[in-house]
Amino acid sequence: MRFFPRLTLAIGMPGAYINHLISRLVHEKGCVILWPEQNIKVTDGKRFLTENLQNIEVHNIHKNIIRNFSSYNSDDLFCDYYPIPNPDDVFPGPKEFLSRFKWSSNVVVSDNLLLPFLHLWLPYAHKVYEIDSSEEEDLEALKKWTRGEKDVEELKRIRKVFAQRSQKALFEARVKPAVIIPNSRISQVTL
Repeated sequence: MRFFPRLTLAIGMPGAYINHLISRLVHEKGCVILWPEQNIKVTDGKRFLTENLQNIEVHNIHKNIIRNFSSYNSDDLFCDYYPIPNPDDVFPGPKEFLSRFKWSSNVVVSDNLLLPFLHLWLPYAHKVYEIDSSEEEDLEALKKWTRGEKDVEELKRIRKVFAQRSQKALFEARVKPAVIIPNSRISQVTL
């Protein structure tokens, strides 16, 4: 039997200030983002860590799922359809990612594409924090992420897919309810 580290998932719609929460989890709870001696001198590795407090390898898992399980243009990471792969068919996936950490670690995972693939991560999660953001904040973030190349209606469809996939995964996993925190209260909530 393989033991995995304690996993905290920091999730939220695109406009959620997840990096603010992750900063608190790292500084106040000793959570880690990178595995020991992980090389971040890979494409976007340092940028994901410094700008978003995210591990590029989580993002790469999600990009590979889109590439390997989709029939549409896999260069478009923000779309209104995401594949729903069987967890056993995803390699490398969450199990392989988490096995890189010491079993005694407290790991925090987040990614801009985490919500569409939340069902893959929830079986390993000990705690889930969900940051609540407004539709306006979400659409503004999606507009930035897509470099303004999508119209508002398409951004609303993408937002709807993120919400539906998150709600479905949380319901089906039957995990303890996520700790829901509004953007405006991240700095005040007790972790």
